[in-house]
Amino acid sequence: MPCRRRCFAGSGGGGASMNRKVSEIFGDWNEQGALTQHQGPDTTITGIAAMEAFGSHDLVFVDKPSFTQMIAQGTPACIVTTSKLAEEFSDQEGLAILIAPNVGLAQALMRQTYVDRDLRNTEWPTVHPSAVIHETVQLGEGTVVGPCVVMGTGVVTGCECVIMAGSVIEHGVQMGDRTVIHPNVVVGYDCELGNEVIIHSGSIIGSEGYGFAQDEKKKSYGIPQLGNVVIENRVRVGAGNGIDRAT
Repeated sequence: MPCRRRCFAGSGGGGASMNRKVSEIFGDWNEQGALTQHQGPDTTITGIAAMEAFGSHDLVFVDKPSFTQMIAQGTPACIVTTSKLAEEFSDQEGLAILIAPNVGLAQALMRQTYVDRDLRNTEWPTVHPSAVIHETVQLGEGTVVGPCVVMGTGVVTGCECVIMAGSVIEHGVQMGDRTVIHPNVVVGYDCELGNEVIIHSGSIIGSEGYGFAQDEKKKSYGIPQLGNVVIENRVRVGAGNGIDRAT
């Protein structure tokens, strides 16, 4: 059977839920410039949904002319769209419209704020009892450490970091505020991670490189990689990546 992705409706089962009036959403983002105008009723929004799966109480993002027909066939509670595309919906009764200069940016900010997965909301204590944490480790305030995490000597984290199940943080690692380490990540010794870095599952940061030298008999000798890796603020590393340390 082929693999496929499923888009959940915001107010349907398993979707991303919220409970907020359109005027409140507009107030949250107008001052920042992400939303510039509110047209239509002040409906209560219960979810943010994909175009393929919205319900009558959902908010959706409309940034393409091809989406206008989908909205006409089944009306959501509210759309976020451009001023030009909003003209297509001027006669649609009961539809709230929020105007955004950059619909993609509005979508990113609003999904992060209202419906994103809360990685700090765990079913166990802030630091799981199965974690192995050296006595010299300094955990920043609000940091969450998941099951079977290993943290070596001298590791320092910033505030509100999340280190998820099975990850290994080797000795001397420095980590900024609100950095997220997903499951089964290895951060090698003495590496430095900035603020709001996200490293997805299975990645290895600071692994040994592939520097070799050969003698006259073609026998290879590994050249130790003694540098580190520095990842600066707000960098996202995808799943299954390897970043070798410097020579």
